[in-house]
Amino acid sequence: MSSDKLRKELREKAKKISENQQKVNDAQAIIDFMPSIPKLLTFDPEGLNLTLTSHNKLPEDISEWAINLTIKNMSEIYQKSWQWDEETKQEEILNRNARYLVAYKGDDDPVGYIHFRFEQLDGDFVIYIYDVQTEQSVRNSGLSKFLIQAVELIGLKIGVQACVTFVFKEDKEYMAILNGLNYQFHHTSPSVYCPDKPEKYKHEILFKPLTKTN
Repeated sequence: MSSDKLRKELREKAKKISENQQKVNDAQAIIDFMPSIPKLLTFDPEGLNLTLTSHNKLPEDISEWAINLTIKNMSEIYQKSWQWDEETKQEEILNRNARYLVAYKGDDDPVGYIHFRFEQLDGDFVIYIYDVQTEQSVRNSGLSKFLIQAVELIGLKIGVQACVTFVFKEDKEYMAILNGLNYQFHHTSPSVYCPDKPEKYKHEILFKPLTKTN
């Protein structure tokens, strides 16, 4: 490769990174995502009558609930897969770049949430889903799927290229939901770059390409 061609490729790569970072910054500046997805304001299978609310920062009581729910739902899976580190998980959930959709029953009874962030991954502008957690009382209602689809629609509205998520192989329920929503193994997922040693890894990286719609 000639030096001129290399410099051109490097400039184009730098330009793409800069443009995508501006998209990340613009997305992070959005205060409320619900106006962009008005048809998903409520979730009402079998009379559940849940309402979605967008949060850029969780109120203290809701952040405490979200952390406790995640501990309840995920600590055993973490122990089987990696080591559970409660402090690290709390820091992840409360990261300043974290964004949330919370499902409420009534005015102030949270029953599920999704934690996501806008990031760059391999030069692409993506939504990365970090957590989808629901209370046992609504576990079989389809709420987890609904929350993921809500985040996907947000991504479609603002031109995100893909929705990406980390999933433990031990988390069969989440894996089944993602498969049902047509998620694929990302090229950074261990089963793609190290397919001959499945016993060596405990997780996968899945993604779903998104196409912007009007």
